[in-house]
Amino acid sequence: MAELKYIMLTIAIITAVVGFVLLDDMLAPMIYPQTVTGEVVNTTTATPVNLAYDDLVDNSWTVKNASSELTETTDYTITRATGVFTLVNGDYNSTALTVDYQYYETEYMSSSLSRIILQYIVPLGLLGALVLVVVF
Repeated sequence: MAELKYIMLTIAIITAVVGFVLLDDMLAPMIYPQTVTGEVVNTTTATPVNLAYDDLVDNSWTVKNASSELTETTDYTITRATGVFTLVNGDYNSTALTVDYQYYETEYMSSSLSRIILQYIVPLGLLGALVLVVVF
């Protein structure tokens, strides 16, 4: 009978480890920022352009032309929540600019609180369930 208990315990531990790995892989795009590199934006002054994604990570963006990096507020503005890019400096009219930035997948969850819950609370709950299985 004791052997059966150890077999069940081993199966529970292996299942929990595999579950944590799978859960982390599934949740990664929901929790961790994704990166966009070299998104091309063709624009003219004061014409808003939507980037491919919204819900940008604060201060994660850089905007470049062929020779230099542009300065935020002097040359352009970006609205973090909506991903709207607006050129401010007329020197860059009709120039192909590239934008690098990070964003959160809002199609999964729209608030940072949801990300925190999935990142910390759910794994801790699963760990607690594993402890209960091991103890009993």
